[in-house]
Amino acid sequence: MAKSKTEIIHDIEQLIVRNGGKWGEWYVGMCADPKTQLVSRHNFKQGTDIGAIRTANTEIQAQEVVEFFMRTRRTKGHGDSFNAGDIYVYAYRMSRHTKP
Repeated sequence: MAKSKTEIIHDIEQLIVRNGGKWGEWYVGMCADPKTQLVSRHNFKQGTDIGAIRTANTEIQAQEVVEFFMRTRRTKGHGDSFNAGDIYVYAYRMSRHTKP
């Protein structure tokens, strides 16, 4: 179920605060297929790595969330462009084996 921009930002901020709170150790991105993106592109290991996926109402809203975290919280990420269907916002704590 889609969430508002404010709800997604709040959820991800709470995730980060509960798990270390160092913004620069986190990556926030957007895509159309988050599970594949996390595993294939970022080498995210489900069950051991910390992360979350949220559904935005639109691609623009998802992009605004990613840009908020990159500019305001200084997380790593990629949000300067998007493709049709990129409504999923994902965040994960980077580690030695993950790839930004």
